[in-house]
Amino acid sequence: MSSDRFDPPTLRAWVAAGLHGLADAREEIDELNVYPVPDGDTGTNMHLTVAAAAEGLDDLAPDADLATMLSTLARAALLGARGNSGVILSQMFKGFADGLAGSAGDPPEVAAALHAAADAAYAAVGDPVEGTMLSVLKSGAEAGAAAADGGLSALVTAVAQAAREALGRTTEQLDALRAAGVVDAGGRGVCVLLDALEGVVTGSAPQSARAVPRRGRPATPLDHGAFSGPAYEVMFLLDAPADTVPGLRTALAALGDSLVVVGGEPTWNVHVHVDDVGAALEAGIAAGRPHRIRVTSLLDGVAARARHGEPAAQAPASGRAVVSVVAGDGLEALFSAAGATVVRGGPGRRASTAELLDGMRRAGAHDLIVLPNDADSLGVAEAAAEHARADGLRVEVIPTRATVQALAALAVHDPTHRYEDDVVTMT
Repeated sequence: MSSDRFDPPTLRAWVAAGLHGLADAREEIDELNVYPVPDGDTGTNMHLTVAAAAEGLDDLAPDADLATMLSTLARAALLGARGNSGVILSQMFKGFADGLAGSAGDPPEVAAALHAAADAAYAAVGDPVEGTMLSVLKSGAEAGAAAADGGLSALVTAVAQAAREALGRTTEQLDALRAAGVVDAGGRGVCVLLDALEGVVTGSAPQSARAVPRRGRPATPLDHGAFSGPAYEVMFLLDAPADTVPGLRTALAALGDSLVVVGGEPTWNVHVHVDDVGAALEAGIAAGRPHRIRVTSLLDGVAARARHGEPAAQAPASGRAVVSVVAGDGLEALFSAAGATVVRGGPGRRASTAELLDGMRRAGAHDLIVLPNDADSLGVAEAAAEHARADGLRVEVIPTRATVQALAALAVHDPTHRYEDDVVTMT
């Protein structure tokens, strides 16, 4: 780029280069992922978050101004953030956008915006830890401030170099990284993005293609049984007034760890690791309207990682399925993604016995667990279960009366457990 300003073409080129860099480095970053949970998805989550941000920019007119592009980038990243690293990354984008708001994109303003990005990321995390993507970006921002008077090229070169050096230090800053002999995965992703920025501004080859400080993967497989953190990752978007967020943070902090709440009124992105999924969702409901809820078993990710990337265990040969009544396209997508066979229903459109029975047959399993998710549908589900039992199927109806209860039950569903134990746990 010939301009000494951070202008719209530079932003578009940076996001495109960063997305390409994360796509190339995704598997490497996933392999580095041992902190805070060794579930091997940091590279994937950061790549998907930047992909969402890139799509937001693609929807803008070619002549959109920098302020519009930055605010769109930040909001698209917020709405599309995946995982702990993606949520923190979205807050970095927001801090950068806020820091450049109303500016001409001169080097000192870019340096200040990078500082704002680091500050915003630290503020978003419930318990900030050094030796992570937070400290990598902060080191880069500090170096950029010292080099801003030399022009944009000098600034981004100093930022990227300092970030790479900070990444090398992460191995000794966290016990988990030292034991595994690797650098921080999120910090590596931040370096990929800053290397992309350096490449775009200076025209040089991205440094991210070269070796980074690390000692290779652990000598022994990660021990699934040794993982002692919360069992589930809960994420959701929340429509809520700002004054309810402090109470939400307090409630979620008491339930688990890796808490990140980012965004601004009216939309927030919430991430937390917990054992009690239902309590986390209830905290969200108390604060506002949760939507786009995602619940992921961290134990499954750790177990797959401990097998060096082998596929997760499949259900026993007897075959088991969850059938759930859902209301609306969003919930249908959510429950389907979690592996449930869905039957459409809800207020004003109750599922019939025949529809539920058809859903049980479509599930194609001998052992079935049914989630009616509505007090008025409970009797219908029981009647459909009787018909299914007459056909030789084994069916249990868990008396869920609301979607939040069904999500909590589905989150602890484990087809590798005995059927009876699975039903008790879900109930």
